[in-house]
Amino acid sequence: MVMASAPRRRGAARIGPFEITHFDRYLFPLMWLGWAACWGVLSSSVKAAVKTGPLARRLGHIVPLMLAALLLWKPKLPLSLLGDRFVPWAIWPFWVGAVMTAGGLLFAVWARVHIGANWSGIVTIKKGHELVTTGPYAVVRHPI
Repeated sequence: MVMASAPRRRGAARIGPFEITHFDRYLFPLMWLGWAACWGVLSSSVKAAVKTGPLARRLGHIVPLMLAALLLWKPKLPLSLLGDRFVPWAIWPFWVGAVMTAGGLLFAVWARVHIGANWSGIVTIKKGHELVTTGPYAVVRHPI
């Protein structure tokens, strides 16, 4: 028995045997852009730094982030291992990944809001520095 495939909707694409819509295609970038916008707004109200860590330590954080951005931005890399599938073609891995990503981003935003003005992107000592041990910091040492 031959099954006719459903007509493709306008604006839809295929990933393996599954049709994805614009919503599916842009869900992850929209979640990350929303997170980045939230992060930018929250970064405007932090305490002044009294002391920062050495440049080498800061580069130890920045260089891996730049590498991660490159891996996410480049559509194809010459490393075949990065293109190999390790989960079956199914719709559930997409939605499991979407729920896990949303949960992780929301947990990070909760931690960022909870730490408030004591937050910094690099290791620093802030003016009037406080040790936060409540909220997500009571559950995880470095929740962000």
